[in-house]
Amino acid sequence: IIRSFKRHAAPGVATTTHRYWTYPSMFNISYWNETNLHKIASCALTNIQVNYGASGTNHTFYDGFPVQTDMTLTFMESRLMTAGDFTEGAGY
Repeated sequence: IIRSFKRHAAPGVATTTHRYWTYPSMFNISYWNETNLHKIASCALTNIQVNYGASGTNHTFYDGFPVQTDMTLTFMESRLMTAGDFTEGAGY
C-alpha cells in the first residue's frame, strides 16, 4: 500500500528530444456522507509520512514486517474553490 501511494505521488519522466516531467496521479476522493457535508475536487498526493514505530519503538514480527504502521497522506485539490462553487449548490 505504501509503495503504491509513493509511486502515484511521484512524477513520471517523458523522454523525447528533451527530458520532461509528467504529472503525478490524480485522486478522486469520496466518502459515505459527502452529500451532506462537502465534496472534494480531484486531488494530487503532495506528501506522505510513514511511521513504522508509532508506539515509540520499532517492533517487528518474526518475518521482519512491522507490527504497527501509521501513514499520513496530504492531498491538494487541483483547482481553487470559488464562491460560485458554494453558492451554486455544487455540493463542495
